[in-house]
Amino acid sequence: MSMGNSDNRDKPSSQGFIKKRLFLFSLILLFSGLILTCEWPDYFAAYRGTNLIATRDFGKPGAWQLSRDNLEMAFEEYSEPLPAEAPEGSKAYLLSINNLFPNGDFSGTTAGDPPLLWVSTAADFLVVDSTAPRSINSGTLRMNFDASTQFSEIDLINLSPAPSEGESYLVRFNYRIIGDNAIGYIFPGFSDQETLQRTGSEEIFSFPDPLTQENHVFTITEGQILLSFGEKDVEQFYLDDLRIMRSDTPLELALSIDRLNSTDLELLPGLYEFSFYLKQRGNPGESLGENRYAASAVTYGIRLFDNEGYKVGEQASTEILQDLADFSWERVVVSMNCAFTRPFGEELFDNYRIELFISPTASTTSGRDVGEILITYPRLEYLPD
Repeated sequence: MSMGNSDNRDKPSSQGFIKKRLFLFSLILLFSGLILTCEWPDYFAAYRGTNLIATRDFGKPGAWQLSRDNLEMAFEEYSEPLPAEAPEGSKAYLLSINNLFPNGDFSGTTAGDPPLLWVSTAADFLVVDSTAPRSINSGTLRMNFDASTQFSEIDLINLSPAPSEGESYLVRFNYRIIGDNAIGYIFPGFSDQETLQRTGSEEIFSFPDPLTQENHVFTITEGQILLSFGEKDVEQFYLDDLRIMRSDTPLELALSIDRLNSTDLELLPGLYEFSFYLKQRGNPGESLGENRYAASAVTYGIRLFDNEGYKVGEQASTEILQDLADFSWERVVVSMNCAFTRPFGEELFDNYRIELFISPTASTTSGRDVGEILITYPRLEYLPD
């Protein structure tokens, strides 16, 4: 009897527990529904899809700046149809690293004449030749050798701008050897003669060789600055597209953006996306005439600087350009997370700044070259999600 009474007392208690659980579950469902149906404010609505540099387009006064003056680089408006995505009012711009060697494609010399500024050991030793099939481009410098003591040279003081002691440069050129063996050359800063050796071939070659990467960087030293070519068992040497550029300094177009004062919206910590459109002027390294060349690569990216002006972060990308049958606009993009705080700290620093940059060449010395590209429609977006 006592056991039966005990069972009757447990049943109400068990049912009450179940009711409490059902009540709690109902409350959870109710609050979940309220949360799902509530419209929470979007604190980043002003940033979504907004170009933070819309008022600092290419060509705007005081915005994008060249790292070097217009003798070494050029940045100018260019008449070219724009991509469909470019907003009204956009323009195309030509960005180039200039060839510091004057008349490096010899297009400024009449065929049959010697080029200006070159010195040789014989009156008919140097001549610009446009005769196919041995000429490289429309105008090619031909050296006619008939004695091992013959040579030609040019004083690099004629570079524009003139070089200064301690500056470093890199040199590139195309060549063809007619004869048995090789030709020697001497760069500034080298005491020994280097040798270009292409036995049994009349093909067109490039210096430096893409495979071996011969030393093609030199530093200006005190005294005469001569680039010399001399005979070594060669009948004729054809030289063209002689390009020289600085190798010890950035060659880029850049825009500096202060965290608080450079855009309509404050720059917040987080992920940023920099993009623009580029268009090739020709196939990589192609001579465009008048001592100008199509770029072989484009490097672009984002840098972050702290309150004291020190670089604390960088994200860059290099686009190696390709041979194409048709040239069209291409959008390129790079992203970077910008903290605007000290490591392990939470304080925002007002004087932090972002720098966007574009260079019409590769980032490594082995890949750098003169050249030009077209660019338009730069965008900087904050990506809060």
